[in-house]
Formats: sequence, C-alpha cells, structure tokens
Amino acid sequence: MYLGIDFLIAGDGTPFISEVNIGLPGGAFEYDVASRLTYGRSSGIYDRIDEIAKKVYGRSFSDYITSTPWFEEHRKFKIWLDRKGPLPQKLYPLFRLEDKWVQYEFLKEKFNLPYSEIYTGKAEQVEKMIERFGKTALKRRAGRWSKGFRAIAGIADLPLLENELPEEYICSQFITSKISDYLFSVRANVFEEEFLCLSGDLTPSYQSKWRFIVAVEEGKGLQLRDEHFETVDVCEPAWEGEVWCKDMEIPEHMKLNLTSDMAALTIAYLTKKTIKDIKETSLKIGKFYDSLDPETLPKAFFEK
Repeated sequence: MYLGIDFLIAGDGTPFISEVNIGLPGGAFEYDVASRLTYGRSSGIYDRIDEIAKKVYGRSFSDYITSTPWFEEHRKFKIWLDRKGPLPQKLYPLFRLEDKWVQYEFLKEKFNLPYSEIYTGKAEQVEKMIERFGKTALKRRAGRWSKGFRAIAGIADLPLLENELPEEYICSQFITSKISDYLFSVRANVFEEEFLCLSGDLTPSYQSKWRFIVAVEEGKGLQLRDEHFETVDVCEPAWEGEVWCKDMEIPEHMKLNLTSDMAALTIAYLTKKTIKDIKETSLKIGKFYDSLDPETLPKAFFEK
C-alpha cells in the first residue's frame, strides 16, 4: 500500500502521528521539489517508486495504482472528502481507513498518537481537554488539506458546525509543533513496506492559504538553517496529481493544491533520533497497513 504519514514534532523532538493517508497522498513531489531547489539535483524518487512497483506488481506505478479495483470510486470519494461532490454509491471497505477515528482506534495501542475522543459538541468535553492539555484540536474525521481544523484554547473558539454533526469531528490533544515562528509538520511516504522519503511543511498560521515545502535534514533539531529565508513559487503540476488525474481534467477545487506551490529556500533540522523514530514508525505502519483486512474494520461514520 502507498501511504503518506503525517507527523507533528513536539518541542522535545518526539514525533506524534497526526494521520495516515491512503490512495495517492502527496510527499514524493514535495521531496523532489526540495531536492531540486535546495541541492540542485533531482531526487530520483519517481524512478525508485516505479522500481518497487515493477518488482512487486510487474508494472509501472501509474499502471499499478490505476488498475486497482477501487481506483475509480476512490477518486469520487476524494472529491466527497473535499465537500465538492456526493458520496459514491459503492464504498469499498478500504475507504474505512479514511475515517481518522477508525485509524485512531487501531493505531493507538501500537503507536504514538495525540489522545483523541469523538467530539460530542458539549462544552464540558472541551473544557476537560483544555484543562488536561492546555489546548485541544478539533478536526474532521474525514477530510483533506487541514480544512475544518480548529485550535481551541477556550470555549469561545468553538466553531458553529453547519450541515455537519459533532460526531463527524475528533477532539484531540493539541501538539505544539513549531520551528521558529512557523507551524511545522513532516510527511513520510512508504510503499510496499519500503521507506521512500520525508519532507517538511512550514505554515505561517492555521488560517494561511499557503504552506512552504522545506527540505529536512539531520541536525541539532527543531530549527531552521536560515531564520529569514526566501521563498520560490513552484508552478508545475504535482506528480501525484498527474497520476491520479491522468485521464481527466484536474477538478477546479484541486488545482490550487495540485498545480501551484511554494518552497522555502532553507533546511529544517531534526535530531538523528527524531528522524530515526519517524522512519522506523513509518515502516511499521506500512507493514501493519499491508496486513490489515479492511472487511474486519469497524464501519466508518459515512457508511452508517
């Protein structure tokens, strides 16, 4: 299975799994962009992904993923995730992995995740979470690109949910993951239990329209090479978008995410231990996901 695993990095360097993404999540494109702009060379990551696909499936990665039985319905499902289309009539059990609560329930015993609860919509729940963790995070159980995410420091921060039920959200322990003045996260990619790459994401604020792709290296940890850095517009289609939408036009609402980006001309440093933990955890998750039988998973909220 091809996975994109998002990590938040606490102040002491501890990585927390934010979510695990299936289908064809980003990460390889960002890694290649960072390599070209930071080191002046192609990463070779796309050739590596193709080599793994040919070794395991006897075909290119593009041919492999577009031939999976759920591919067409998954494309429709991703559009529903964006609230831009109806829920597909055919829901493969694999799609249960898109429900972050289902993820949390089967990952929490084996891996390091922020403590989470299904949101009840009641102030008492939020007050207890804030008392315990200082802040809480409210996020959709199914969604992309951090849409619907809220950092809650007090009851006044709670959003009014329109056309959504409280139980479609998760209330989680808030992890402060920052470098300098930027929110920071790491995306790691694995495929067929092989580690592929990791890249960083710098965001000025939770309300920001843009994020900055950044290279990640081993260093003293949680600091940028350059406190003040230049940014570069990346005006090219993402590799993932070209594969996922190869026989169709990219939907209008996806174009900003799949054809335009920005990169930071600096490097984000993490300690050797943090990078080792991220890689080892990613490989374990890859192996665990490949062993799952989606038929045995609890039903997602969108199936009920």
